[in-house]
Amino acid sequence: MSTDRKRLLLAGLAFILFLIFMVGIGWFASVGQFRTENLPLVLLLSYAAGLSMIIMPCTLPLIFLIVPMAMGKSYGKGLGMAVLFGLGLTLTIVAYGIATAWLGNIVGLGRSQQIIILIAGVAAYVFGLSELGILNIKLPSISALPASIQKHGDYTRSFLLGLLLGNAGVGCPNPAFYVILFYIAGTGDLLTGGTVGFVHGLGRATPLIMLVILGMLGIRAAEGLIKSASFVKNIVSYSLIFLGAYLLTTAVFGIGWWNFKLPNYLAWASVVILFLLPLFAGRYLSQKHGTNTE
Repeated sequence: MSTDRKRLLLAGLAFILFLIFMVGIGWFASVGQFRTENLPLVLLLSYAAGLSMIIMPCTLPLIFLIVPMAMGKSYGKGLGMAVLFGLGLTLTIVAYGIATAWLGNIVGLGRSQQIIILIAGVAAYVFGLSELGILNIKLPSISALPASIQKHGDYTRSFLLGLLLGNAGVGCPNPAFYVILFYIAGTGDLLTGGTVGFVHGLGRATPLIMLVILGMLGIRAAEGLIKSASFVKNIVSYSLIFLGAYLLTTAVFGIGWWNFKLPNYLAWASVVILFLLPLFAGRYLSQKHGTNTE
């Protein structure tokens, strides 16, 4: 097959993936209430939520890992590496889905929801603090990856990197991901958990594969994300802080604490304190850093 024909096929594939991405994000942004008993709708939500993960600060760095790795290869090899990376990432999310279903089956829906809310709240809050520089938590990078992975061939290394770095997206998922986890825990079914996790993983992999294809075609689509990364990071960081505060309070005081008719003042005070604490901590660290540099 000629080079021009390969470029044309890749461009067509990139266009299809772009359409899927835009339609999925548009649907995800417009979706309102839905019944979680509807498995097809949950699968659609799971995929769309995976698509939206591309702008999250914990998964955005994956672009700068897999795109440069694949760009220096032939079209076929670069695409193969991107697909294997996405497959590894997807299988990691499948493992989380199965584990969530197992937890729901063992401890029951009510208890598993409380545990998931607590874990999700801690993860969101801690990652928000990390993104603001208050805590020092570093995600795996290509230079810090185990040597046993780096010395493998391109295909195997891409797959293993996907398996390992699939964990990066668990720390700061969007709120819809928690809805998905609640659904999985409620079913207590391992097959359902794995299926929903697989679809969500495909959603996360889709924009990564699209950006790899665009990079191989010479379109630096990732550069736009780099320029807006700082703004997105700040918005997401404070959103995670608020989400973490809300989830932690819900895990302690129960669902419905925000009821204005029967206000739980201690719960409201907890949310306010948890949200304002990073603001004061960030200001204190900035002043301390400024004093140390004088």
